[in-house]
Amino acid sequence: MHNRLKNILALLIGVVFSILILEIFLHIYNPFAFRQKGDKIILPINFNRVYKNPKIQGLDSIIHHSKNSLGFRGEEAPRQMENYTTIIAVGGSTTECYYISDGKDWVTLMNDKLQNELDSVWVNNAGLDGHSTFGHQILLEDYLLKLKPNYILFLIGRNDVGRRDLTVYDKRSINNNKGFKGFVKKNSEIVSIIQNIKRNIAARNQNLSHENIVFSELSNLDSINYYKINQKIQKHKTTINAFENRVNQLVKTCKNNGIEPVLITQPTIVGEGIDSISGIDLESVQLCDDLGGKAYFILLEKYNDITRKIAYNYNILLIDLALEMPKSTVYYYDCVHFTNKGAEKVAEIIYNNMSSKLIEK
Repeated sequence: MHNRLKNILALLIGVVFSILILEIFLHIYNPFAFRQKGDKIILPINFNRVYKNPKIQGLDSIIHHSKNSLGFRGEEAPRQMENYTTIIAVGGSTTECYYISDGKDWVTLMNDKLQNELDSVWVNNAGLDGHSTFGHQILLEDYLLKLKPNYILFLIGRNDVGRRDLTVYDKRSINNNKGFKGFVKKNSEIVSIIQNIKRNIAARNQNLSHENIVFSELSNLDSINYYKINQKIQKHKTTINAFENRVNQLVKTCKNNGIEPVLITQPTIVGEGIDSISGIDLESVQLCDDLGGKAYFILLEKYNDITRKIAYNYNILLIDLALEMPKSTVYYYDCVHFTNKGAEKVAEIIYNNMSSKLIEK
């Protein structure tokens, strides 16, 4: 028995020692480019990558993606920002446009259009793939308020759909991680890697990953089951209410800090009509939702309606991209992500809304 206890103790000491060695190594060199640690966002400063795109149609075959010294896409911040009209776009993957090359994401294209019309305009893309309104609030408080932009554009909704895990975070303060457990969450690289792997798995389960969809090969439902659609919507009441609370908080934080928020609804290719390119029925197509495209569109619109409602309540600019964006496979390579031509169309729509506001001002 004595020898067995000694062996178990030696094993435990070995395990602890191995963990410490791994922790030290990961602090010196961490090969994983995760962008979240605990409840903190780690921006990819001076990031520069080149990706080969062998299969996703509508994108470049070679994709160049870089970030500036702020960790955003776009030009470096001007030295005297107070002399510029400054705009920062915030959102998830449909804002960051991770697999669209530099200069072709909709934020940069909108910036180009604005600079052709207005003097002293600076626009940056602070979108982060996979981030929801919960992450946007952290980004706002930790980074964006210090920059004091004139406008923040929020393209929101998609990454909040059905995210019950976010309500767990909503119930506690961001700074409430105290004690030993909180210290480990904030400082351990191993724990950070495990948490990010879990987030990636959750994102895949929520169909938040990028896919190459061959639209012409998709199958259609025989009929649309509105009873099941209504049942599904009822199950989302809690997450829709939580989404409303978070969007309200985003707007209040901006307003309280002299920043004008602009809300943008999330478009999707599915909903109504027949796609002229692939010939798919956008209502019954089995894309985005097991109940068909119509079901996903109706559900997403519940979140978009919250965005519309809050914009109306605060009398702030709403860009109803979900309504204005054409439903065509020319513009999408999956359920919600834009092709190069899609990014051009988004830039055009948002520019038309923003330019009139800026000129009036």
